[in-house]
Amino acid sequence: MSSKLAIPASFSAPRYNGFIAPFGEAPMPVRSLYLAAYDVTDPDRLQAALHVLKGYACGGQKSVFECFLTERERGHLVAEVRGVLDLNHDRFLLLPLPNERGIRGLGIAVPPGDPDFYYVG
Repeated sequence: MSSKLAIPASFSAPRYNGFIAPFGEAPMPVRSLYLAAYDVTDPDRLQAALHVLKGYACGGQKSVFECFLTERERGHLVAEVRGVLDLNHDRFLLLPLPNERGIRGLGIAVPPGDPDFYYVG
């Protein structure tokens, strides 16, 4: 037995970053690419900052990370980092980057890309 959902001919589905969204769902928020970097003097705060950044990062190494963030996620990241760091001794930088077409890589660098999904486990 097959059940089909009747969709009015005049219905215009919202788009997910250029793709048509399923019926009744809101479009995906736009994500922008940021470079997040920190310089932390205390080992405990360093581990805490690393833990926070890894929750938002899609790539990076040591104390510099690539993050694709919505405006809301950017606000949450800044608030979490602010709660971890000692602003008199530590530094944090969140730098917006141009889209992928404006980024050049050297050597075996892989261009940054916002993945279709994130595994959280």
